[in-house]
Amino acid sequence: MVNSKISVIVPIYNVEKYLERCIESIINQTHKNLEIILVDDGSPDRCPQICDNYALLDHRITVIHKKNGGLSSARNAGISIATGEYIGFVDSDDYIDIHMYEVLLNACLNQDCKLSVCNIQHFTGDRYGDEVKRCDKYKTITNIEALWELQGADGELFCVAWNKLYHKDLFHKLRYPEGKINEDEFVTYKAIYQAGNVAVCESSLYFYFQDNNGSITKNKKYFTYEDVFDAFNEREEYFKKAGYPKLEFATYRSYLDRIIQNYILLKKNKEKEKQYFDILTKRYREKYKVRGNQLPGIGYRVFYVSPNLYLMLKGVHH
Repeated sequence: MVNSKISVIVPIYNVEKYLERCIESIINQTHKNLEIILVDDGSPDRCPQICDNYALLDHRITVIHKKNGGLSSARNAGISIATGEYIGFVDSDDYIDIHMYEVLLNACLNQDCKLSVCNIQHFTGDRYGDEVKRCDKYKTITNIEALWELQGADGELFCVAWNKLYHKDLFHKLRYPEGKINEDEFVTYKAIYQAGNVAVCESSLYFYFQDNNGSITKNKKYFTYEDVFDAFNEREEYFKKAGYPKLEFATYRSYLDRIIQNYILLKKNKEKEKQYFDILTKRYREKYKVRGNQLPGIGYRVFYVSPNLYLMLKGVHH
């Protein structure tokens, strides 16, 4: 059981500069029973050749070459052929600590969880500067506690797809929405809810590369407000049907926070700002049926940051 097979899915596009670093970190994992699925999403550079070369060197590697369809399409292609008892995702311009899957698997097995999570370390250079000291300490929280964390200021740890290990059962029906940019927002909370309990590891074992390149995983501009709206709308409805009104309201609060974040980013770009509000005010007011001088719930959070934004959402001023 300790030697359970893990299917590691790597969506790949336009990352030839970083791809070997990523693959090497996976093939050198201390947990050896891996199925490594490299999904070439129609990459225009040398990535297809790099993938094929590694497949010749390591029998655990399977390569999928497909027409470009985006990050969700690439992940779904990997999920469809995965044979492991557990599934993990690694973005192709990131890399992972050699102990990551051993630690995450042990956490799942020792705590009888279908989902485990590790901390994240952001970096900008060739590699993260300081060696991470491995720590096998972890705590177990309920799915509801994890969902509260997802809605909070440190929600990245629980929202993203790639710092986790999932039991394959969680993806029996679950897939990433194709054609969406903020795909994690549509899926991860459902996996957490289905998991029951979640094991949270203390160590920062996933290294997230911050760079404005054209990769499939980092080419996510913040002007994807329609996708964000759709994701939060789906999440609200999900918690409403599940009978968790407090999580439903917390999702609305998180959505207001995202509006504020986008507003701050867009303030210096008048053209994008106008485009943002043309869509946002219409869809926000339709969804929440804003009337008169009231925003639903905690609209004062918006007013505190920007009275002008508050007025725009009410439709009083544009």
